[in-house]
Amino acid sequence: MNRNQYIKQVLKLLGCSKEQKKKIRLDLENDIDIALKNHESFDEIIKRMGAPEELACEFNENMGVTPPRSHKKMILIIVGIVLIIILAAYLFVLSLMP
Repeated sequence: MNRNQYIKQVLKLLGCSKEQKKKIRLDLENDIDIALKNHESFDEIIKRMGAPEELACEFNENMGVTPPRSHKKMILIIVGIVLIIILAAYLFVLSLMP
């Protein structure tokens, strides 16, 4: 993982506005750049800052926001509901048959 991938992953997990994400991106870029200029390795920076999931969780908690929901989970929930409705309709039609 490189600097841009790390920042992108953190931002992806934030539940804040795009404007707040831009500010956080700039802060992270600056913090990482300063650490690199001070001869800190990127691995050391990640160890200090934490994994993207940990850092994003910390940001979300500090801002009082919830992390974004996964689109995959929402799609699975909708598909499940649709299947239940279809099954219920099928069983209803079967119950009407003699």
